[in-house]
Amino acid sequence: MGRRCQRGWQIGIAAILCTLYLVHASDAPPRKQVRYLMGTLCEIEAYGDEPNTEDAISAAFDELKRVDALLSNWKADSELMVLNRAAGAAGAQRPWVTASPELFQRIQVALHLAQATDGLFDPTVGPLVRAYGFLPAPSRSSRGQSIAEARARVGWEKVKLNADSRAVQFAIPGMEIDLGGIAKGYAAGQAAQIMREHGIISGLVSLGGSSLTAIGTPPGRRAWHLSIRDPRDGSSPAAFVELQDGESLSTSGTYRNVKGEGKDRRSHIIDPRTGQPIRGRTSVTVLTPNAEVSDALTKPFFFAGGGIPARWVKWLAGFENTSVILLRDQGSGLERITAGAHPERFERSTTTGDGNAAKANRRSAQHLARDGEGSTGHPPCAPQARGSETNCAEGYDSAHVSRDSGASLY
Repeated sequence: MGRRCQRGWQIGIAAILCTLYLVHASDAPPRKQVRYLMGTLCEIEAYGDEPNTEDAISAAFDELKRVDALLSNWKADSELMVLNRAAGAAGAQRPWVTASPELFQRIQVALHLAQATDGLFDPTVGPLVRAYGFLPAPSRSSRGQSIAEARARVGWEKVKLNADSRAVQFAIPGMEIDLGGIAKGYAAGQAAQIMREHGIISGLVSLGGSSLTAIGTPPGRRAWHLSIRDPRDGSSPAAFVELQDGESLSTSGTYRNVKGEGKDRRSHIIDPRTGQPIRGRTSVTVLTPNAEVSDALTKPFFFAGGGIPARWVKWLAGFENTSVILLRDQGSGLERITAGAHPERFERSTTTGDGNAAKANRRSAQHLARDGEGSTGHPPCAPQARGSETNCAEGYDSAHVSRDSGASLY
């Protein structure tokens, strides 16, 4: 009887110690790294044993660098830009240019999305983006080209593909494929996959706060809790969403990356039909299991008009478990339109009449600025030139991180 009691006592103590260890582990902060890649500050965090977790995060950043070298529209030596120069060369005889399997597949996906959105997502919009000064001119001959000249070089139907040879052909000189509309989403998904291959079961990949992919959920929580920023001030939360394992969230907005002031103010989001940039203050956020799709689908909803037109229904029907929220400044208030498979996933935020958050903002103040809003000054690891890489040590001032974010943890 004494041995049984002693044995029971030992098992009980072991169970208590195990429980205490699990509670402690779930409260442990995640490991995280921040680096400047793909023209933005990228943050990757993960829970787990320290050596393996750090190795996984580093491997994920290596993957981001690899994808950037493949798809960058800033780096002259990226595979995409090399292809653009060859396929867009002058001459009546249009060349066929061979792409690597991965690049060719990305171009296929981009053209499929163009067709599925009636051309409102157009991966050939690059000449217009450069003409407005949001991308550097690739050559001296293209500097100072008019909007009309750039517009003539845009049109996804002018791109031909040969799947057997993985070859690409442009119908006219000076065209280019611009994969900026899907590159960050694709990269986030690839980085998340690398993390999984390293055994990570709880982590989050965030590229500038505008393209996020979830791996599992935080310990002790059912989801990653994210706030979507109000486009009127770019910092207050206007809606909340819970990101589940394997889901991605992407946001595009006209409140960041803009040029001009007042009536001359224009955003980097350009309507491929008219060649004109979107004005006003609007954001579109897409929730879907496909990171690449989430990034691309944020674009066409800017051009679809008010309400929930038939186009929205058509587009969303082609993508499983995909939902969207559009937030638009109407002067007198914030217009909110949700649609798709689960529009209820976008929870409302309590705001005051001027668009600033009330209780919700105070409750999440320390997390709202994780991707860079709500403060002044320069990032402590600010790059000197776009395309460079900068490592930020853990313990960075999260209030200064990224400037193009659309979502934040809370």
